[in-house]
Amino acid sequence: MKCQSTCVIENLKPQKDGPLMLRHLSASHSSQVKFLNLRSTVVTKEFLDEMGQFVQGIQIVDSLGVQQIILSKQFNLLHLDISNSRLRFFEIEGHVRLLTLVVSSGLLKKIPPTFRYLHAATVIEISECPIVTLDLAPFCSTFSLRALKLTKNKIRYIVNSSTVPCSPQMKQIELDENHIQVLNLELFSTSSRLLRAGFVRKNAIELVVGRFTSSSLLTLALSGNYLTRLDVCQWNTPALSSLHIGSNRLSDVPRCLGNLSQLDFLVMHRNRFTNFDIRSVAKLKHLRFLNLALNNLSSFAMSDKEFPPSLNRLYLGYNRLESLDLSYVPVPSCEVYVSNNLIGELDIDKVSLNVTLLDMGNNPLDCSWDEKKSRRLVKCIKNPNFDPAEAYNGDSSKVLERLT
Repeated sequence: MKCQSTCVIENLKPQKDGPLMLRHLSASHSSQVKFLNLRSTVVTKEFLDEMGQFVQGIQIVDSLGVQQIILSKQFNLLHLDISNSRLRFFEIEGHVRLLTLVVSSGLLKKIPPTFRYLHAATVIEISECPIVTLDLAPFCSTFSLRALKLTKNKIRYIVNSSTVPCSPQMKQIELDENHIQVLNLELFSTSSRLLRAGFVRKNAIELVVGRFTSSSLLTLALSGNYLTRLDVCQWNTPALSSLHIGSNRLSDVPRCLGNLSQLDFLVMHRNRFTNFDIRSVAKLKHLRFLNLALNNLSSFAMSDKEFPPSLNRLYLGYNRLESLDLSYVPVPSCEVYVSNNLIGELDIDKVSLNVTLLDMGNNPLDCSWDEKKSRRLVKCIKNPNFDPAEAYNGDSSKVLERLT
């Protein structure tokens, strides 16, 4: 047993060694205990209640014997973290003070219904468990919950089994790296506190359905899925300001995109766009950031009649553009990034004075300038060694850094 701010205890058998351990713990003044290879099938409520008299948090790590844990009404710990166990059953007998709960690399097959007693919890994180169906019902009473993180599980279905109308209570939900194929956003319409929802990276979402109403949602992330189309015509999301739909299979902008009246950040990188017309986003009066990098764009049309009036940053890098007309940019200031394309012609004298930065690196012609370099001094440079394959397949890490 080694103690500083955290006591590390290995190979403890609670029934046999518990009393001696508690005597040492009471004298250590540690606030946390980390159990390595806790040798017990059931972590009993009596054991946890005793622990709560001396510490605020417990970690149970690399304890493959642990299969069940029980929290009583007297449970007094604030933090509980169980990682790399065979935990199958998690029972809570009543309302508890627990603030953060983490379960990772266990054998839970569903969200325990008694999670409804986690009224004080601010963070609940469950990862790398064989959960196939996510039931939102237990979260209808988690009134303090800021973040629900359910990543790297096997979630395919999302349901709400509550027999009475209920509103899942969380400000943020993350479902990265699951197996969701059809996402029904209507299930989250009653989540009146939801600010951010993420269903990204290594999911398999092909279809987003349902009437979606949220007066609070600020950010929705659907990147890294299999979407070929997205329809937002049934969305009522007046606060939504950030939409991430990069790394999908989209070839056109979402239907009714103009309905997202407060949208200011739109990421559509790494899709299958071949042509784009700025008029398709012109109704987005607050749009500041538009990212279309890493597509297959061969044309990008700027309209002299319709233009998003707040746009100040446009990313078109790593595409197939051979030319670009920047003569009409009717906004006070706009940065344009078109590196790694096929642009061989540009009349710099016809570029709008409202283009305050132009990044044309790794094109057949480079006329780049930035705020530190007066455009009056710019000289376009031809690149005799330009390699189209290298331009498109080169290092795109700098582009990707700007996507979120």
